[in-house]
Amino acid sequence: MLEDLKISLKKKLFKITMNLDILFHKIDIILHKKARVFFAQQMLNHARNGYVKEEEISPRVFEYSFVIGNMPERGRVLDVGCTAGLNLLPIILSELGYEVYGIDLRPFKIRSNNFQLIIADARHLPFRNVFDVCYSVSTIEHIGLPSTVSVVLSEIEDLEGDVKAIKEMQSIVKSKGVIMITVPFGKSDILPVIASRIYDASGIERLLNGLTIVAEEYVLKIGDIWRRVSRNEATKANHAGGRIAVAMFKTCKPTEIK
Repeated sequence: MLEDLKISLKKKLFKITMNLDILFHKIDIILHKKARVFFAQQMLNHARNGYVKEEEISPRVFEYSFVIGNMPERGRVLDVGCTAGLNLLPIILSELGYEVYGIDLRPFKIRSNNFQLIIADARHLPFRNVFDVCYSVSTIEHIGLPSTVSVVLSEIEDLEGDVKAIKEMQSIVKSKGVIMITVPFGKSDILPVIASRIYDASGIERLLNGLTIVAEEYVLKIGDIWRRVSRNEATKANHAGGRIAVAMFKTCKPTEIK
């Protein structure tokens, strides 16, 4: 009798668990769809107006547009630093048919059949010569600075962390593979409060050493509006003074890395 009761309770608990799992799965799908709709609306706003107001969205809309606009028709893709704010690029690209992987130290909470998250440090990527495209949106500038926590190097400061990450990105893409990055641009600086480097022209040259720049774009915050600007205008940005610019680069890996 007692054994029958135990079996009955187990069946009921199993049924409740299954129902909860189905419910959470449905909620996950709904949130996924809403997130994609939100991102699509922001992209449409950007396309219509050519600029984005700060209260509507950050310069990410330009950065995400840059990445999407420079993707090949198909391929295997890696997003370095994928778990950030409204970053839905891994899911959007996976839904478009790309085989997408993401690297971050934090979990990514949206699922897709063509997307796989790997918890790892960008300075120590567990791949070699396997990706057609590797991109990183507003992540490189933080790597190795004091507040950046690494599961590999703990909290050890690594001022060359950004260069190491780029070298790792070079090592994981195929010959002539594409590497895209977006970073803060203007007067060279390090902002400790947000653990971020600001790159000037020489900083970009140091960062992208060995890579061939195929395309580049710049956006600048003018008042409360973000606009596309020339490289020359973006160099005048002083982030510490509130004049902010972002640089976006598409680069190509040479046949051999020295």
